[in-house]
Amino acid sequence: MELFKALKKIIKDEKNFCENYIRISLLLNTLVIIFSSIYELGFMFSIYGQIVGILFLLTFFSNLGLIYLNDRYMNKYIKKIRKFQLLNYGYLITAIITVMTLMSLGLGNVKRQPFQPVYYFLFCYAFYISYLDYQHFIKIEGDNTRRSTQMEQNRKILRLFVILFFLLIPFITGFYLFNLSLSETQQSSNLVLTNLGPILFLVIIIFLPIISLLLLKYNWKQPNFLSTIIGLLKVLLISLCLITFIFAGTFAFNMLSSGVPLHIIFYLINFILPAFFALLILIIPTVTLLLHKTIPRSWKKIGKAFTIVGIFLTVTLSLPFITAPITIIDANNQFAKAFGKNWNKFDPDVEEEFLDMPYVLIQSWFGEPKLDPDSWKLDAKHVYKETEDYRLKFDVYYPGKVAAQHIGKKATIIFIHGGGWSRRERETGAPYLRYFAAHGYVCFTIDYRLLEVDGSPDKSFVGDYNIEHMMRDIANFTQYLAVNEQKKVVHGADLDNVFLIGQSAGAHLAAVTGFGYNDDEWGLDQRLKIKGIVLFYPPNDARQFFYGNVLYDAGISKYKTPTEDPDFYDLYTPSKLVDKDDPTCLIFQGTSDTYVPYINAEQIKKACEKEDVDVILVTTYFLGHAHDISVLVKTMALYYMERFFYLIKED
Repeated sequence: MELFKALKKIIKDEKNFCENYIRISLLLNTLVIIFSSIYELGFMFSIYGQIVGILFLLTFFSNLGLIYLNDRYMNKYIKKIRKFQLLNYGYLITAIITVMTLMSLGLGNVKRQPFQPVYYFLFCYAFYISYLDYQHFIKIEGDNTRRSTQMEQNRKILRLFVILFFLLIPFITGFYLFNLSLSETQQSSNLVLTNLGPILFLVIIIFLPIISLLLLKYNWKQPNFLSTIIGLLKVLLISLCLITFIFAGTFAFNMLSSGVPLHIIFYLINFILPAFFALLILIIPTVTLLLHKTIPRSWKKIGKAFTIVGIFLTVTLSLPFITAPITIIDANNQFAKAFGKNWNKFDPDVEEEFLDMPYVLIQSWFGEPKLDPDSWKLDAKHVYKETEDYRLKFDVYYPGKVAAQHIGKKATIIFIHGGGWSRRERETGAPYLRYFAAHGYVCFTIDYRLLEVDGSPDKSFVGDYNIEHMMRDIANFTQYLAVNEQKKVVHGADLDNVFLIGQSAGAHLAAVTGFGYNDDEWGLDQRLKIKGIVLFYPPNDARQFFYGNVLYDAGISKYKTPTEDPDFYDLYTPSKLVDKDDPTCLIFQGTSDTYVPYINAEQIKKACEKEDVDVILVTTYFLGHAHDISVLVKTMALYYMERFFYLIKED
């Protein structure tokens, strides 16, 4: 209570509060420019990345507070001029543009180029607004000669900073363009463009009614050309802000409803949200403030309502970050239970090659540090099975010249891609496999036969196939590895230390393979020793996924019903296959998954615990399917996976 009283007292003295806030704003914007530059120049240590992340968020939100302060308090001390109002509008629009340049997907589809000019311009812009505010305070203190002189001296120093910061922008722009010219062509360089069709459709059906309503209701003040243009721009801004609220509200509903299916926006919820929630927690408060400035005064109650909604959405969309420590504590406890209390203590030469933190805050907006291109190599498009009807290929990611051989020691990783048993490509696992190849593992990612449904790729191995064909393809690949163990194509992979990784449908296949490896059902080669299984959001109950839906109609279960052949469905339900001799299992699952509900991971975990098989379930709260698209989850996954492999690998 005393703290609240002190804060109330500070805020009540508006003049001093504003002046102190402006001083803090000047300091924060200076620090974030300097610290971010040092980080991007290569000082990417985890602890420093956390500091930069906290400073970035603190400065971003304090600058929004500065704009609000100018509207709420500074107008009492500054004569209202359109120029100053336009500066504030310009800052908010620049902030939204800046946030959109910070898109960085953990799976490598979108990468932020170093030294984005607009990022540094944003904080230079905020510094300049603070500088202008400070100038006005000098005028206010004109009757206090001593204080006014001191402030005038400070103003001269601040002017030098303003000049310096804005001179830096051309240099940063040049560096950015140079780096852009050297970088590889980005695949899917903009996630928005990848999904432009459905997004434009939703924008049109939502946007037109909103803008029509606002045009009718907006209070046009003066019937001249300039005021009309300004009014139309305000209507446009309000409409875009409301659309942003609708999208964010949809995501927030899904997060809080723990995966209630919303079929129309399935894709947006499960695949777009993980990529954008880190951006939305910056965009929503900016949009809220923009609405606060733009909505006519006659709509005051509506403006307050949107402010409350904006705060609610910002907090809701921040929940994955807020709950990340809970995820980490729970995962650490499970590792300690499986591997002992000293599970996270390693020799110094090993420790220095591991990620030292489960996630680094700034990476959610800046992206991850690049791997040394010489630390891993790719040997692609080998054929492991060919018939008259289809050809199945695999790629090998293997250690480069500078790989940390003492960690992986050429242990084998087999990656099985997801895609609903009917789509996607083997290249999906590349970001994970590059990382582990750089740490001494030999990593394989494989094709397998797919069902033909709407959206399936036009490939020779897509057609009238079923789940048994898929499992036999995996078995064929294990046989290929065993037969070619001594050949160059396998790159010296250690088949006594084999790990399976699967995502979604691939996680189901990896689980059936790993838990059913000692069953003589599909012809899995027993010369491979499976040490561990890593499952990302794994489907479990075959009855749920293979019956009464489009997959059943396409023949995935050979048109057998659960009543006619319950044993068939049990054979493809991972939790039914677990026995005491099975390998250790690591699962990553989001609580808001609408494609593969959280209960699937729980069922596998309970089955392992019942058979005394070590199992670790890393639960990510408020995120859904494909949640490792986000840098937050991908970094966390790498942190635990590399330790998991090392702890169970035999030397």
